[in-house]
Amino acid sequence: MPTWFLTVFISLAVLAGGLAGLYFLALYVAARFSVFPMRVPHWIAPGELALPQESVLIETEDGQRLRGWWCQGDPEVVVVFAHGYMMNRSEFVPQLAHLHPQPSALFFDFRAHGGSSGRMSTIGPAEANDVRAAVAYARQRCPGAKLIYMGSSMGAAAGLFALSEQPDSVDALILDSVYGSLDEAAKGWWDFIGRNKYAKLLTPSQFFAQRMTGIRPVDIRTDGPLSKLAGKPILFLHGDADPLVPRPTMERLVQISGPGAQVEWFAESSHGRARLEHPQQYLQAVTTFFEAVRNGPSPRDVEPSNSV
Repeated sequence: MPTWFLTVFISLAVLAGGLAGLYFLALYVAARFSVFPMRVPHWIAPGELALPQESVLIETEDGQRLRGWWCQGDPEVVVVFAHGYMMNRSEFVPQLAHLHPQPSALFFDFRAHGGSSGRMSTIGPAEANDVRAAVAYARQRCPGAKLIYMGSSMGAAAGLFALSEQPDSVDALILDSVYGSLDEAAKGWWDFIGRNKYAKLLTPSQFFAQRMTGIRPVDIRTDGPLSKLAGKPILFLHGDADPLVPRPTMERLVQISGPGAQVEWFAESSHGRARLEHPQQYLQAVTTFFEAVRNGPSPRDVEPSNSV
């Protein structure tokens, strides 16, 4: 074998090994970025919109400390707002200003987000503990009130995981961009934030994220929890261009949710963007649903439906 050929072969092998090493390093960094998200500063508070605002601290059963805002309003209706991944309690603050008469409301930061404790996010499963604690707090502040849960993306999924275990704790749900499975959502995540074909190269970072969290994304699904809540009033808010949750997935989730479910589609809107891209349509859908729940009978007083 010529010496020059051996030299070229070794050089190419070293180069290939180096590139492979850099790729795996990029996957590891992307996984850590996903599991240990950066914290986004709060950008708006209820008090800035002339709404009542009280800072609260809520402890979860597994030892996390959640920071939140309590807004005292109508004691007969309370709304628990739950933000999405890499967001914080500011996300839904403007929505409260449009609900009349103003209900009581709780905004809280999930673990590893905003001002709450914790470093690791599981994008739903562990966050279900936060939802249980938040809903229990709201129930304590407004005993006997109708409770509406409004969640975005991770917050919507975490709400389903928690509330499906205690259906009587919630009267209605508003689910903005809820995912069908964490596996499907994770595969669309890098396309969502990268907006180009090269971002999809980071999809295998799930391998590292799974080992960091001990959670298999393919096992994290919302169809089972939704079937346990079937019959309750549920409003799905969804963009028909969502790369994390394709339209067929959303249509299946709505069907599973039974006769009390309805979906509001937002044309050419991506994941969690509907309230920004179609503000009037979004506001109308939310306020109409809120009024119907507020003025209607409590689902807890109605015999549940077994339809799926």
